[in-house]
Amino acid sequence: MGRDRALYPEVIGDVRGRGLFIGIDIVTDAASKAYAPAMARWLKESAKERFKVLLSTDGPFDQVIKIKPPMVFSEPNADALAAALGALLSEHAASPELCALVAAEEARLYAERTAPLLALYEENAARILALGGGAAATGAGGADGCESPVSTAGATAGSAGAVSSAAAAQLVGKRKSLLRRVLSWASARSSESSASDWEPEGSAAAPASAAAAGKGPAATVAVRA
Repeated sequence: MGRDRALYPEVIGDVRGRGLFIGIDIVTDAASKAYAPAMARWLKESAKERFKVLLSTDGPFDQVIKIKPPMVFSEPNADALAAALGALLSEHAASPELCALVAAEEARLYAERTAPLLALYEENAARILALGGGAAATGAGGADGCESPVSTAGATAGSAGAVSSAAAAQLVGKRKSLLRRVLSWASARSSESSASDWEPEGSAAAPASAAAAGKGPAATVAVRA
């Protein structure tokens, strides 16, 4: 996996995991590391159809190739898996037509799924931070011969869902920034709370007194199924 990451840095943004449980972060280009769910899906489906290799996708935008083999997974099996992924990555890098098809699908998925989901994350973070008086922060073509849909419009010209480079650059950082702010707020709230803030357990007046003191839920956070 490390070798493939070195050979295809425009596609493999990160390889992480422990033991046999490995995640490969698929990105549109090395500069922005914007999520590439279409490329991840193409790798997963092609590995199954052409090499009989079963993979799955995970992550907030299904951009992570997840490898979780059985305990009987052998070294020859690992070699076959690496060879399958290497062959698919080489094919993608060598085919401008395939690059263009995947890039167009990336743009469509960004417009239809990624952007709305990111907006939902921001809305939820804003509501959570509002409880503590805070505010939510808003937070080049590939070397393999493929043009990234987030760094150039060449592969997705005319597509209504074309992704701007500014949006792609913000995409990766926004979730991390929002998560840090939410965790910071939660930590501050936890350190401020004490036993005197709450009524004794079992007291019927506890919910009412908490709401009266402004400690009850002040907002409903949207949850996406």
